[in-house]
Parts: sequence; C-alpha cells; structure tokens
Amino acid sequence: LGLFAFGGVANTRTQSGGGPPIAPVVFFSRRIGLADGTPVDIVAGGRITGRVGAWSVGGLQLRQDASVAAATPVTDFTVLRLRRDLFRRGSVGAIYTRRSHAEVGGALNQVGGADLLLAPTQDLTINAYVARSDTPGTGNDDASYRARIDYNADRAGIQAEYLVVGDDFTPDTGQ
Repeated sequence: LGLFAFGGVANTRTQSGGGPPIAPVVFFSRRIGLADGTPVDIVAGGRITGRVGAWSVGGLQLRQDASVAAATPVTDFTVLRLRRDLFRRGSVGAIYTRRSHAEVGGALNQVGGADLLLAPTQDLTINAYVARSDTPGTGNDDASYRARIDYNADRAGIQAEYLVVGDDFTPDTGQ
C-alpha cells in the first residue's frame, strides 16, 4: 500500500452472502476521472510526495471537468497525507480528503482521520484507524473506526477485528 493508503484498508465490498461491509477506503485514486462508470476529463492536477527524516508527506490536487453525459459539475479533489515511521515496521499518520461536489446533494465532502500500524514482532500486527466525514445535509452518524490484531505464527494464527462504519460516513474520494 502506498503513502495515500489509510488504515491498512484495501477494499470496501460487502462480504459474500450480503454480510457486513469491509472497512471503507478513504482515498481511492481511480475514482477521479469517472462518474458512475462514465469517463470524465481531467483538466489539471498535481501530486507531490517525499520524505523528511522519519516523516512521509504527500499532497494531491486534481480538477475534473464538468460532464453533461455524467451530469457532473467541475469537481476538485484534494488529498493531504502525513505519516511518521515508528520503530522498524510501524507508523502513525493522518489524512485529509476533500471533494468540492459530493456525489449526493452536490455539497462539499471532507474526511479527516488518523491511523496507526504497529508490528512489534514478525508474527504480530496491530492496525487501527479513526475517521470522520463531513457532508452538509447528512446526519451525525458520520464516523468510522477500526481496530485489528493479526497473529500469524508458523502453525497457527488468530485474527480479531472490531469495525464501525456509521450510516452517514461518506468518503466521496474513496470507496
């Protein structure tokens, strides 16, 4: 997962059989330039990433053109990411995403969050995040958080996860 990956989360599809959703993705770059599967032109954009000591920093700004076929206005996408290495294989970070026109209602959509990855041994991984979205006109159940522990030894392993995705949590720059 790259710098803009957040919370150790890779996909949001529901489990087979209609089970509960897998954790949401706060930023998914392949959403830019598409509106409900219809291609939309990118006007301009830029991305910058880098490292300063133990810190990784990144920023992305793109403007998507208006589209009559997709019924979308000109839309700006902004993502800011800051992550600091912890120990050998861990990190702590923050993300901010902004979409100038939300998918529902047309208002501004913003998401902010913090994540943590700890891997004290080769067999043990602890992953957690907390995030909150802000879209005018939605309710107050706009938070998502997750804690996950993976222990994978040679012969046996265990996974435990606690995930909450509020009904109004809407990461419009993600999935």
